Amino acid sequence: MRKLKAIVFTDIAGFTELSARDERLAFEVIARQREVVLPLLEKFGGQCLKEMGDGLLLSFPSSLEAVRCARDIQLAAQTEEHLRLRMGIHQGDVIEHQGDLLGDGVNTAARLEPMAPVGGIVMSQRVHEDIASYPEFETECIGTPPLKGVRQQLTVYCLIGGGLPGPSRKWLGPTFEAGVKVNGYELIRKVGTGSHGQVWLARSVTGKFVALKIMKRLDVGKVEDDAQFEREFKGICHYEPLSRGHDGLIDILHVARDDAADYFSYVMEPADDLRRGQEIDPEEYRPRNLQAELADRGVLPLAECLALGIAVARALGNLHAHEIVHRDIRPASLIYCRGQIKLADVSFITAAGGSFSVSGTHGYAPIEGPGFPQADVYSLGMVLYEAATGLHHGQFPAVPTQAPASPEKGQPTLADLMGVLAMACANLPRDRFADAEQMAEALEAAATATTELVPDKHKLELTISHKDNERVRKLSGESFLIGRLNEQRPVDIDLSPDPSVSRVHARLWRENGQWWFEDLGSSYGSRLNGERLTAPQPVGAGDLLALGESQLKLCG
Repeated sequence: MRKLKAIVFTDIAGFTELSARDERLAFEVIARQREVVLPLLEKFGGQCLKEMGDGLLLSFPSSLEAVRCARDIQLAAQTEEHLRLRMGIHQGDVIEHQGDLLGDGVNTAARLEPMAPVGGIVMSQRVHEDIASYPEFETECIGTPPLKGVRQQLTVYCLIGGGLPGPSRKWLGPTFEAGVKVNGYELIRKVGTGSHGQVWLARSVTGKFVALKIMKRLDVGKVEDDAQFEREFKGICHYEPLSRGHDGLIDILHVARDDAADYFSYVMEPADDLRRGQEIDPEEYRPRNLQAELADRGVLPLAECLALGIAVARALGNLHAHEIVHRDIRPASLIYCRGQIKLADVSFITAAGGSFSVSGTHGYAPIEGPGFPQADVYSLGMVLYEAATGLHHGQFPAVPTQAPASPEKGQPTLADLMGVLAMACANLPRDRFADAEQMAEALEAAATATTELVPDKHKLELTISHKDNERVRKLSGESFLIGRLNEQRPVDIDLSPDPSVSRVHARLWRENGQWWFEDLGSSYGSRLNGERLTAPQPVGAGDLLALGESQLKLCG
C-alpha cells in the first residue's frame, strides 16, 4: 500500500575503518546505537524498519516528528565516543511490502544522508517547507547536490544551531547579496529561497517596501532547465495584468528580465509582518503566511477557516476562469496583505493542461500531479484540512482526537467542512469539484449550514482480554485514546501491563453516528477482525480489535 512517510536514513561515519581495526568495538557501537535511538523513536512516534549494517532506516508519520527525533538522536550521540552519525531526511510516497518500505522516497533519503556533515542532519526541501515556520529550527541551504538515481533536482538544507554542525560542503549557484540593487530596487533581506528562486524584502527609490522574487536559470544551455525558465517567465507575463483584477490575488507591480545574467524578477506587494502587520522592521521582518500562522496558532477557528477557504477558492476560481492553474497551493503560498488572505507563490502559474517539470509540493499535490483545476482544488482542500484540524495532511480524512466544543445551534460544524473536503480531496479527479468556483459555493453553503444540537456523549461497552484476564468497560464519550499508562499523554483505555502495546497505540472515535478505529503509528500495529489496520476503519458491535497481545470486543 502506498503511503506518505517521512524517511530518515542514518549511517555511522568511519564504521568500515573501525570494523577493520577493532571488530568487537564496532559491534558495541552498533548495539549502543540501538540503545540511543529506539527510546527516542517511541517518544516521537517513529519506527525502525530495517538495520543495514551500521545504518538504520526509520519512518515517521510527519516531517516535524522526524526532524525533532533526528535532532535529539544527534545530541544524544554527541556523548558517545564512537557513535558519529550522519542523517538524511526526506518526505515522499513509499510502498509497504512484507514489512519493508520501498520507493523513491526511501531512495532519496538514502542519497541525502552522505551529504550531511558528521554529527549533522540534512533534509530535502519538502521536509524543510514543513518545519520552516517553527522557530526551534535553524537551517542553511546547501544547494542542489547531484543525487545518484534521483531524477529531479532537489534543494537540500542542513539543520544547524543548538550544538549541531554546519554543512561541510555546498552546491550553491550564483547568489544576490543585501545592499545590491536589482532593477532599481535595493535588496534588504532574503526571506525565502528555493531551487530556482529567492524572495527578498526590497526597497524602492521612494522608500516603499516591496517583495522582490528573482528566478534564476540554473543550468544554462540545458534543454529542460531552459524550457522551464521560459515557461515560468511566460506564466508571470500572463498573470501580471490579471493579478490586479481580483482582491484575492497578490498584486504583481513590475516584471523585468536580464538575459545576460540569466534571471528574471518581479515585484509584488509585501506580506504583512507576522506580529506588526504593515509596520515592517527589516531587521525583524517575518512574512505572515498561513504556514507561519498555523505554526503560531496551531489551528484556525472553524468560522475563520471557512472564510479563508471561500476567499482563496474565489481567487483560484478567477484563475481557472481564465484557463490558468496555480499548481502549488500550500500553506506557505497563502499570504496576508493588510490583514486579507491572498493567493501568492505565482511562479508556478501556467496554462491549464500545459506541460511542465515541476510537480508542486508533495503531499498537497494529488497523485496524478498538478496542471488542471481539479488538482488545485485537491491542494486547497488539504490546506483547509490542516488549518481546521491541526493534523498533518497525510492523516486525511482523520479528525482530531479531542473533538471541538459542541457548536451553538445554527452554526456550522467540522463535519460540514469535512463534507466539502471529502469531495475536494477525492482520489479521482472526476469525483472532485470541476473548479475552485464550485468549491467556493460548497464552502459558502457549509458556512451557512444549520445544525441541531445533539447530545455530546455516547455510550460504548468493550470486553478487554489479555492472556487469561478479561474485563468489561462501559465508557461515555466521543473519542478514546488506547494505550498504556504514561506521563506524556494520558490514555482513556489502559491496556497495561501488556508490553506489546505502545504508550499511545490507537484510538476509537464517533463521527456522524459511526464508531471508527485507527492505529496511531504503534510499534506492533493493530488488527481489525484479524486484518492488519492500514487506515481508519468503521467498527461496530461484534468487531474484534487486536492491539499487541490484547483484544477488545465491541459490545455496543
